[in-house]
Amino acid sequence: MPEKTLKKNLSWTTAGMVLYNFAIWMLSALTLRMLGARMSGYYAVATSIGNTLYAVALWGMRSFIVSDTRQEYTYAEYCGARLAGIGISAAALAVILLLSGYDSMQIWILLLYSVFKFTETLIELMDCFMQQKKQMAINAKSMILRSVLFIAAFFLALKLTRSLITGLAAIIVLSLAVFLFYNLRLVKQEIPLTAVLFNGHTRAILRQCFPIMAFELLSALVVAIPRLRYEAIGSLDALGIYTSIYTLVIFLQLVINVLIYTFAPYMADSYNSGNTRQFLKYAGVLFLGSAVLALAAEILVKLFGGPVVTMLYGSVASPYYSYLYIGILSGVSLAWTWMFSQLFVILRRTYDQLYCSLAATAACWLLSNQMIQAGDCNTMSTVLILTNLVFILTAAVLLLYRKRKAAL
Repeated sequence: MPEKTLKKNLSWTTAGMVLYNFAIWMLSALTLRMLGARMSGYYAVATSIGNTLYAVALWGMRSFIVSDTRQEYTYAEYCGARLAGIGISAAALAVILLLSGYDSMQIWILLLYSVFKFTETLIELMDCFMQQKKQMAINAKSMILRSVLFIAAFFLALKLTRSLITGLAAIIVLSLAVFLFYNLRLVKQEIPLTAVLFNGHTRAILRQCFPIMAFELLSALVVAIPRLRYEAIGSLDALGIYTSIYTLVIFLQLVINVLIYTFAPYMADSYNSGNTRQFLKYAGVLFLGSAVLALAAEILVKLFGGPVVTMLYGSVASPYYSYLYIGILSGVSLAWTWMFSQLFVILRRTYDQLYCSLAATAACWLLSNQMIQAGDCNTMSTVLILTNLVFILTAAVLLLYRKRKAAL
């Protein structure tokens, strides 16, 4: 492994993802602090549905592109597949908007948030190409640029107009501008990206990535189902407060995701070259590192949770910092499912990944209907933990079964 390249990529990726996830958290925090719990509830519903549609638009292509070290498909074909995924996701959004029964405010917020995520999928595709080339500095600089612009524009829009709709419209414009004038321009200097192709290979990409997309879609549903269930029986204000506080867990998840994101191409190279020992070493670092990070986060919440939540969100959220205790456990358990997902992709067992997701989503739906209580937001985190455990156990059983079958 080229240690110098790995360290450089890890440094850039860490900086970019920390700041970008800080910006995503700031959108939620500013909504609660500046517009109140009710508007934060609207935003929570929009993110639950919009992030699920985002998973469809991505179509599971990141892991596939990064693992395609032999250049089985062209960049133009990957672009065609990405646009097809966005189209399918947009069609699903139209159906939801027509049939949801939401009021006009919720519809506009959901529509704009989803469009914002669609523009981000275009940037994400450019990131995939550069990650495959192990040139992650371009990706990180884009995340840093967007983070600064998003926070500034969103804050000013809320300050001047007191409107979440205006804030979302502002970040859509900025996201599209960064894609056109930064990511796309620089990527074209590195790779032969001259056209978008829709052909048999494009359909093959969609077909082969479908199990990965289904996993990511079902993973998003696992987060969304408990929240949408709570929205149906509980208070929109309470959901807004819970979701805003829970968003702090994103900082723990992003550190874990940095490890996955950075090590993925090296794990793929180790597996493809037959270096099993190095491959297992990388996997062990990912799992052990996430456990240590979770313990550190729990200690920080115990020491500083109450004052920090009050400072960030105001007195309205002060009594609810304890949501973070179970939230951290649910966040780390979700990150572990991502690790198993990456293993399945590298091992080319994407259908096993899909089977795990189906089992977990079914469990999530059943548990949400049985366990979610209108007076206790912590039940949403509890459902998420149990759901992720179902995924992990199913994955472990399948890996052992495949290993024993191959040995026969």
